[in-house]
Amino acid sequence: MLGTRRPLFWVIISVAATLLPLSIMSQFPSLEIPPPYWIVSVLIPASISYFVSRKLLQQSEILAKLNRDLVEAYAMLARVAETDHLTQLLNRGGFIRHVELSRTSSTDGLIVLDVDHFKSINDRFGHETGDHALQSVAFALGKALRPTDIVGRLGGEEFGIYLPGATPQLTSKIAERVRRQVEETVVPGFSREQIALTASIGVTRVEPQLNLGDCLRIADLAMYRAKKNGRNRISIAA
Repeated sequence: MLGTRRPLFWVIISVAATLLPLSIMSQFPSLEIPPPYWIVSVLIPASISYFVSRKLLQQSEILAKLNRDLVEAYAMLARVAETDHLTQLLNRGGFIRHVELSRTSSTDGLIVLDVDHFKSINDRFGHETGDHALQSVAFALGKALRPTDIVGRLGGEEFGIYLPGATPQLTSKIAERVRRQVEETVVPGFSREQIALTASIGVTRVEPQLNLGDCLRIADLAMYRAKKNGRNRISIAA
């Protein structure tokens, strides 16, 4: 409806702009305007303005569509640039950016986990099986976390989880749920051998005044402490 109204609007303007001076001129007795002139003054500007406005409207719609397509393409490229191609989680840069955008004024939770004995999985079963193991861990994390939580692959076999608005008690509870979910995950190896997965997990608080990079380092230290103490466990930063 709007596309039809626009050409008609300009037709009316064009015809009115032509008829107005003719109407004024016709008031003078010495300037009598024959009827054909009136017909021509309506038909010619009406037809020209209609087709010109239609053409301009079509071009405007094409440009608007191209602009929408460009915005969508840019958004898609941004998502691709922030996505880890193997696990389809956020990569490290995407994880940090999304966390910074989601930080609240309250204490949040941060979890860093590392898949135990991952190098031996690659050495014994090959990198393809190692890739399957990482994908299985990513799937397990998706089942253990809340919809509002942010998860990303920080690099190698290390994953980060940001828990907006989570108290220390809730953070520990979710970390245990993550640990258990990973422990229950198995990956098929050679000759149908099942590869059991476990993860060492470091947990810390994210105070509003703390730098995210420092919080990641604190969680990393807690995670390495979990590895040192026997793996497949949670260590909470002091």
